[in-house]
Amino acid sequence: MISKKGLWGIMAAILFTAGTLHAQFVSFSVGMNRNGGIGIVNTSSPGFTLNSVSITLSNDTFFDTTNTPPGTFSFSWATAFNSGLATIELPSNESTDGQQTAAISFTGFDPSDFVRLSFDLDNGVENDGLGDLTGAQITATFTGGVQAIAALTATSASVAGATYSDTGSASQAVPEPTSLLLVGVGLSAFLLRRRRH
Repeated sequence: MISKKGLWGIMAAILFTAGTLHAQFVSFSVGMNRNGGIGIVNTSSPGFTLNSVSITLSNDTFFDTTNTPPGTFSFSWATAFNSGLATIELPSNESTDGQQTAAISFTGFDPSDFVRLSFDLDNGVENDGLGDLTGAQITATFTGGVQAIAALTATSASVAGATYSDTGSASQAVPEPTSLLLVGVGLSAFLLRRRRH
């Protein structure tokens, strides 16, 4: 027969474990090429749409999205491929030309969906040619404002159905509200049990 104290302990352990098992994740994979273009895959748990991506370039690398200096032989922003039904709001070419940051907004970018976008990158040394993506950061914002940040590394890999020179990924745990409640109940039961000793 289990005593009341033992029962409290078992209940606390069960509730705490149940709360931790329901954690979900927001996550994404990303690839970029040194001459431009990006592939993004939403690898999150079901229900977490990717709402926006912010690109912050590093070193002397900049977006070359108009035919005016700096840079030459530019490519404007364009959608190369969209696997799902996501609506994509690309930045204006004029607002990103010569800059190191760009923001892309999405509607309906669901888990398992991926997109490939094209644009041109140049570097400040040559004003043309390949950018240096070492240390570039991609910040993804998901349902509920939860963010995950990926730093690119010079690792060639396939992302979103294409091969990219620099890739990265990031994941952030997002506990469900019921999980937080269960953790709280489990912790309360544990504290009550300890208090009675």
